[in-house]
Amino acid sequence: MEDGPVGGELVPEPGAARRIGDLKPIPEQVRPECRALAESLRELFGAVGVSLRVFAVRLHYDAGTVSRYLNGTVVPPAEFVDQLFTHAAKATGRPSSTEVMAHVHTLQRRALQATNKVGWELQRLRDQLADADRQRQQAEVRADALSEALLVRKQRIAEMEVEQRRIAVAAADREARSAELDRLRQEREDLTAERDRLREEVARLQDALTQARRQALDAERRCEALEHQLQTEEEAAGAKAAAEDPVSHRLWLAEEQAIAAEERALRLASELAELRAQGTGAYLWRHDDPDGPRPVAGGSRERRATPFEERAPDGPAPV
Repeated sequence: MEDGPVGGELVPEPGAARRIGDLKPIPEQVRPECRALAESLRELFGAVGVSLRVFAVRLHYDAGTVSRYLNGTVVPPAEFVDQLFTHAAKATGRPSSTEVMAHVHTLQRRALQATNKVGWELQRLRDQLADADRQRQQAEVRADALSEALLVRKQRIAEMEVEQRRIAVAAADREARSAELDRLRQEREDLTAERDRLREEVARLQDALTQARRQALDAERRCEALEHQLQTEEEAAGAKAAAEDPVSHRLWLAEEQAIAAEERALRLASELAELRAQGTGAYLWRHDDPDGPRPVAGGSRERRATPFEERAPDGPAPV
């Protein structure tokens, strides 16, 4: 199915200067999906108004890589598309519409699906993870709003209960004045009815807060599941890459093992320092108690064994 024109596309004005003369024509053998993406990217690149090499330097890309992206021979990653939108918006002074950005991102996903199934699956999982994270943030915002509303209602109930007690005391003091007493009783009944209504509203808000927190927890679990799935897919892709280039994979494994060994050495050093500090503290405590070291002949003090010496009297304290 072909896409129709999208309104609000970020393209140069007719007749305006365009710096895309250093781009080669799109090759004939390029897939239709890649061609449609390349044409949209070229329109955005034309709005930037710089040469291909200057643009590649700005994005810290190789000029040949950017050229292949814009020629449709290689599908660019989503990050490159986002950077191109950002630079085009800076050059023109107006950002692209939401419809245009969604359209170009859809073209990128279709081109990736047509040329790189593994890359497309990884990108699809990243999109799902981002969507789940947005839902989690929305649920957290709603939970915060409900918590604030619940706090306001509880404060109002407390204020009304104080007012109700004040009215009850005033009614007891003015029992002889029936007219005033009737008015106060009516006011108390009205406040009681309002309080009951607010209590019902608090209960409703409490249920809504519980549901919002549950939704936030579900979204968090969904994020964790997607992260695990993404990690699995990336490891599978890494295994495939290792099969194609075993030397690079072994080098990567050696670096990971070196980092793990360094972290383990730091952890053991920290545990050793903590054990030594605990041993010193135990000795000082025994030195200060009434049953601590006792003086012996010659003016010296008898020294009790530290907890570590008591455990191993025939050898050094364990570390």
